[in-house]
Amino acid sequence: MTISKANVDRVSATANVALLYGFGVSATVVYSHSKNEDAGSIGFDEALPYIPERSGQLALTWVNEANVKATLAANYTGERQGDGGILGPEVLDDYWTLDANLIWEPIDKRFALEASAFNLLDEDFEVAPGVPGWGRAVKGSLKIRF
Repeated sequence: MTISKANVDRVSATANVALLYGFGVSATVVYSHSKNEDAGSIGFDEALPYIPERSGQLALTWVNEANVKATLAANYTGERQGDGGILGPEVLDDYWTLDANLIWEPIDKRFALEASAFNLLDEDFEVAPGVPGWGRAVKGSLKIRF
């Protein structure tokens, strides 16, 4: 599906609270309003495909003096329209994922060793009609700063 004219308005709010012993909590809520303004396309005057109206994140982070930071985050993606294909508009269900991240930056932060894990609870969801989202996934990286 091709849409030649559309509009997306997005507003978000984030709050951060520092707790004791290097812990902190953050929360982000997002509201998006999208509209297909292409009169010649399927779904004219409706929400754009794949853009949820509501989404957000709740995260707990721990930081210490050895330049180690660990984060555990719950991410929410709200209901959204499918691509409006042959079967017409299909609503994709909302879902939650739980992600974790660990980063260590030794030697005056010249190096950054990072490990991340996504969808820890192996939540089933669709990124498009009939297209499953990712299962558990891990990523590692090493950055060197000059």
